[in-house]
Amino acid sequence: LELAYAATPNLTLNTVYFTAKVEESNADKDDKYKWTGVGAKYTIAPGLWASLSYKTFKYTDDSAKTGNNDGNAYRIRVHASY
Repeated sequence: LELAYAATPNLTLNTVYFTAKVEESNADKDDKYKWTGVGAKYTIAPGLWASLSYKTFKYTDDSAKTGNNDGNAYRIRVHASY
């Protein structure tokens, strides 16, 4: 699920929620992955924009709890096209 809001013609804010569960009958069955995030994208000029995002994630290994993993990340991007 993603929601985006155009706050101004140059600024877009968004939030994302994602969840998944392995349904196949293999070693990863019932493993779960979830992440949520927020971000902003600002158009500086035509063809030039910058964005900042933050995400937090969690992976749950159903068969081997030592495989569990979680964390968070920041991402800064500048994009130029011509």
